[in-house]
This record gives sequence, C-alpha cells and structure tokens, in this order.
Amino acid sequence: TGLGNDIVYDIIEDHLGRIWFGIVQGGITIFDGKDFKTYSEKDGLSHRTIRCFYRDKEKIYIGTENGLSIYENSKFKDRSKEYGLKNYAIFDIHKSKDGSLWFACKGERYFGPNGGVVRIKNGERFEYKKESGLGSENVYNILEKSNGEIWFGTVDGIFVFKDERFAK
Repeated sequence: TGLGNDIVYDIIEDHLGRIWFGIVQGGITIFDGKDFKTYSEKDGLSHRTIRCFYRDKEKIYIGTENGLSIYENSKFKDRSKEYGLKNYAIFDIHKSKDGSLWFACKGERYFGPNGGVVRIKNGERFEYKKESGLGSENVYNILEKSNGEIWFGTVDGIFVFKDERFAK
C-alpha cells in the first residue's frame, strides 16, 4: 500500500489535497495522489507513533505517543517542550471557538501522571485531571458543540466542560 505499517490511527487531508496517514510505529505517510512519502523522528516528529491530526489554516498539529509536533512552512517540528507536552500521549486535538487548543491525553500505561486534558488559552497552560472534575485521566476524544460546550470521551464516560468546569 505504500504505508509504513498497516495500522493507521488517523487520516487527514491537507490544504493541498494530500492525504496524511498517522501510522503506528511508522510515522506519517503522505499520499499526493501518485506517490507515498514517509516521515519519521529524523524529520522532526516527536515520536514514530502518530495518534491524531488537527488541521488549522496552514498548520497541522500532530499528536504522538510522546508529545506534539507541528507541520508548518513545509517542515515538521517537535513542539512538545514549548507546549508542556513532553511525555504526554496525545489522542485528540481540538481548537475551540475561543481560540483555546485542547489536548486529550492518556496517562495510564504510558507516562503515568501525564494524562487528562491540557488546554492552551492565550499562551497560558491549564491541566485538568480527576481533581478538576474530570472522571478519568485517560481521555480519547474531544468534541465542541455549537453552544460552546466541550465534550470529552474517557474510559469513565463522557465529561462536559462548561462555564470553566467539568460535569459528567
């Protein structure tokens, strides 16, 4: 197939119409309609297992098994330290209407306490865990409803972030 591995965690189309595949232990494979090209840690990825993509204008945010990479100006760059996400397994990324970047992270089995939800709002970092009202620190999905509520899928059900706090 041209992929680095047959296990694909996420697929996205970029602004040029190319298809990106996030591969388990295989980095990113990009298909331009004719050829496949694979990228790895040596190209600027924070890890070789890609969990998710989020496309925002000309940037693509890449959640990996160990942090965050961003594709911008035709280059990959590991931005884990800058965003405070080194040693975080990122399963989903979302940019909400207020401009916040949300990261759904899994702690258990990966990096212990580095699970839950991380939010970057106006350059400030917030971390939400069980003590914040989030029922589980193993978070897999993010959805923003039209009313601005942010929904999170966890191993302990759905949690909703509304009025700056979580509810089940």
